[in-house]
Amino acid sequence: MKKKEKAGRKGNKAGWVYSAVCAGIILLVGIGWMLLAGQCKEIEKQRQKAEAEAAVQKEEKRQLTKRKQTLQEEKEEAKANETKAEQEKQQIIEEVSEPLEIVSLEEMIQSRIAERTALGEKWNVYVKQLSDGSFAAVGDEKLKAASLIKLYIMGAVYEQYDSLSAQYGAAEVDRLLTAMITVSDNDAANELTRMLGGGEESAGMAQVNTYCQGKGYADSSMGRMLLADSTLGENYTSAVDCGSFLFDVYQGRHPHADQMLSLLKQQQRTGKIPAGVPEGVETANKTGELADVENDAAIIWADGKPYILCVMADQLVDTQAAREKIVALSSEIYNQIKGGE
Repeated sequence: MKKKEKAGRKGNKAGWVYSAVCAGIILLVGIGWMLLAGQCKEIEKQRQKAEAEAAVQKEEKRQLTKRKQTLQEEKEEAKANETKAEQEKQQIIEEVSEPLEIVSLEEMIQSRIAERTALGEKWNVYVKQLSDGSFAAVGDEKLKAASLIKLYIMGAVYEQYDSLSAQYGAAEVDRLLTAMITVSDNDAANELTRMLGGGEESAGMAQVNTYCQGKGYADSSMGRMLLADSTLGENYTSAVDCGSFLFDVYQGRHPHADQMLSLLKQQQRTGKIPAGVPEGVETANKTGELADVENDAAIIWADGKPYILCVMADQLVDTQAAREKIVALSSEIYNQIKGGE
């Protein structure tokens, strides 16, 4: 019996110890969880704080970028306004000064040709200063081109120079171009026109017309072969178109522009516009004549002030007087342009 009581007391003691140990473990686990929860809360708090600081920094950066962009836009706008103001200022200067020179030049030209137009003659005069692009134009109607049509034949041939050279030989094409421009050979002009048309005259003239329209020479057209009866059609151009053609050549806007300019500089007929400028001044020109027509279109390299001068005179009552008038006009225009330095 005593042994049983003693064993019971030992069992109760062991149970108490076991319970105490379990309670201790539970307490420790609870304390651990409490500590872990506290740490988690602190970590979460730090994370939220970091996110808040990052958000603030991001917003500050965004605001700074936006401010920089605004400042750049304001700077560009100010620069644009400054440029616009400068352009407007320059435009005002040009409107105040340059037109006075142009108006003066146009008035001079009109006064000089008045005696000829009073006789029923039609005169077109176009002047363009290549140094600043200013120009004067008197008369804007298309007139009979005479040999000025050869300018556009030349342009059309050089547009197709490679294919024509392959078909007919470069030496032959060059020979015909030289003859057509430097001595105004009509047979050479007709042969080149036929080449453009694959042997057909009408197709060749159509090629010249297509060239003129494509380049914007709206007043210029080929309606007949050189020396053909004018009842079959006529060749037309204007002083403005001729001036535009020469300007495009001068600017190198045409294929083989250098070759074109070289041929025009070799011109042998220099008794009109070139005769009105001092000896030694370089010129490049193409003339044109019919029974009642005197034309000339030229680039003049006046020292420091190169310019283009085109004169067309139609329905003339006196061709000799018209030629003399062209020479006189050329001289006076040269002196006025040079005097404006």
